[in-house]
Amino acid sequence: MLFVAQIKPIMRSSWQNPGVNRKNSRLPLSGLDVVLTRPVGSARSMQRSLMAAGARCVNLPVITIRDLPQSPALRTALTTAAGADALVFASPNAVHGCYRLLPRFRARGLVFAQGPATARALRRRGVDAILPDGGYTSEDVLRHNFFGVVAGKRVVRLAGQGGRDLLLSSLRARGCDASAIALYRRVPARWQQRHRDILRAYADPVLVISSAETLEGLRLRLVKVQWERLCGWRMLVSSARLEAAALDAGCAHVHVARSAASADLRAGLMALTEASRGR
Repeated sequence: MLFVAQIKPIMRSSWQNPGVNRKNSRLPLSGLDVVLTRPVGSARSMQRSLMAAGARCVNLPVITIRDLPQSPALRTALTTAAGADALVFASPNAVHGCYRLLPRFRARGLVFAQGPATARALRRRGVDAILPDGGYTSEDVLRHNFFGVVAGKRVVRLAGQGGRDLLLSSLRARGCDASAIALYRRVPARWQQRHRDILRAYADPVLVISSAETLEGLRLRLVKVQWERLCGWRMLVSSARLEAAALDAGCAHVHVARSAASADLRAGLMALTEASRGR
């Protein structure tokens, strides 16, 4: 029921945007339709930002984030992880999961955040985390000087179940004691007919995808004709890796943002808007 309650006000506010003259407005995203695919409960801030810039915007979550059950084993793993040479928080959900279990958690080594939102979540806990230069993927994290020589060091990544293991496998190949602690899991968001109606309501939106799980989950959820129609839309993705996956899945108009950070996705949408205006 939470998912349904979230969609209805979003549809009213974004499809009936009286503050924007779609023909004459000089707002940077005026005239652009955007379909976000962020997890349930995590899109409101970005959605407000895009609508304030003139976009007509709706969020259509494909996955929901669920905390893993609390357990003595998980608390023990976090307590041990606090003594590592470096911790890598993969997302704000990882921050939430960690401090939900251990409110007084304090790392004794370096702390890395894979993205500005994760860094902000850590800052609220009094932790000044390191942001990778140039982007927030595992590849970007590995470029930091700390990871140049890691033989004999211990690194722990706090993340969700599944996902990529590039960071861990690369560190292990360099002689590092690298491990991960899963603090949450991703489950399919519940859809009703009204959620599928959102996909039919748009003619030429930009679909924003920032994870491989979302891309694959959307493809599996739709029947062939629905997926083929969606593949004709413009798509903004957050990495070259996702671009390749989208192209392999049949998507025809894929554009790449600098990262999955909200500011970078917004900049990518602005670039698409300017291109459509012939600038």
